Amino acid sequence: MPVDNVPDNTTHSTSKLKQFGWLILLWGGSVVSLLIVVMIIRFFMTMAGLKS
Repeated sequence: MPVDNVPDNTTHSTSKLKQFGWLILLWGGSVVSLLIVVMIIRFFMTMAGLKS
């Protein structure tokens, strides 16, 4: 039990850092996917505009 209690502080900070990293990763991924969707929509709109 005491052996597990010693690295409790470091594991807590790393878990918090990991949670923050996942938050950034999710935010970044959502932003990138949004940009891709917007680019695809604009591409299809220009294609439709060229066709008509």
